Amino acid sequence: MKVQKFEVNFSNREGVFITGANVEGHVFINLKQSVTLNNGLRLYIGGKGHCRKFPGQRRNKRVQYFADVHYLSVNLELIPQGKHLNQGDHHIFFSANLPSSIPSSFEGSHGYIRYYCEAMLSTQGESDQREAKNFTLIHHIDLDKVPAARVPIKAEDNEYIQGLCCGNVGEYTVKLDVDKTGYVPGEEMYYRIRLMNASSLSTRSVSLILRQITTYKGYEDGKKSGQESTDVQIQIFTLFENQVIVQPGENKQINNSATMPCLPPTKLVDCDIIDIKYNLVLTVPIPTAGKVEIIRVIIIGTMPVRPVIQPSDHHPTSTSPQHFDEEPPTYEECVYGGPSGHSKGHASVEWRPRFPYYRSLSKEGAMVQLRAPPAREYLPPPVFPPGDNWV
Repeated sequence: MKVQKFEVNFSNREGVFITGANVEGHVFINLKQSVTLNNGLRLYIGGKGHCRKFPGQRRNKRVQYFADVHYLSVNLELIPQGKHLNQGDHHIFFSANLPSSIPSSFEGSHGYIRYYCEAMLSTQGESDQREAKNFTLIHHIDLDKVPAARVPIKAEDNEYIQGLCCGNVGEYTVKLDVDKTGYVPGEEMYYRIRLMNASSLSTRSVSLILRQITTYKGYEDGKKSGQESTDVQIQIFTLFENQVIVQPGENKQINNSATMPCLPPTKLVDCDIIDIKYNLVLTVPIPTAGKVEIIRVIIIGTMPVRPVIQPSDHHPTSTSPQHFDEEPPTYEECVYGGPSGHSKGHASVEWRPRFPYYRSLSKEGAMVQLRAPPAREYLPPPVFPPGDNWV
């Protein structure tokens, strides 16, 4: 073969790009001998949202719901047809602007939002060659601009336990403090759990989980004009699970922290077929009496809530809060992925998008000190301002 190597490479190692910026890279070609290009070298930059088929019923008829949405379609001619290329290495650079109103990359169990570059090379005397490579697109969610992200979580739940003869044998109370509502991957979430057992039963375990609720929207036969339906999938990420024995009449307190896993942001802004929400769920099972459970909304963003320095006597000319400088994030693979959509031989290659991961905000980060949530009265869930559709 005349073409020894043919591949797509991006301008940054992680292959991560931001909405409103440019996707950039180069196509690398290594030729064993000189060639003439039939149809030149072309590059297609695509973005597609897909909701996989799920069954439903309509008018006593079994139907299939699914959806396909195209978010990006750019065709570039990198080398015109008839062009002659000499033997050796060739680096052909490309750049294209990305719209600002398209959603972040996502790979889920029942659908995806996937962006990729596919190069097509046509040479005389040989079959056409194609090479594709996925890239991550990030539509930033700046938690500094989401007022609800700063609101502490303070919650309480009680279970009144009934005896065998319908008598009340006591009350079990659980209280949860979390320092705020909005987090980014890699950030440490500080929490306090208080267990107050005024019953005659012992409890033996406590769990705190992050629950991802993904809603996929499909249309009958995939047509937007058809009836729509939704398919909800739930994934669980354990933050704390341990044996904690609380005897009758005993109170216990747990001060701890957990690092937010690398996950896609809340909502998937500008996506009309996939929606993501996150809940924090605290559960204390009570033998023979059910459980005490607290559920509260958590917002996952891509840019963190920044601490501010208020004006002081040392800076009398300051008229507005000053932000701390923060260490830039790395880009880490999501904790789950899916098939890449491109085959290598007979094997399907797993693809995991990358999201900003803030190690400096973790427990091990040099800028972070472990702190307990402030002691305040317990309040109902925060009321988010109008227009903040984050719950």
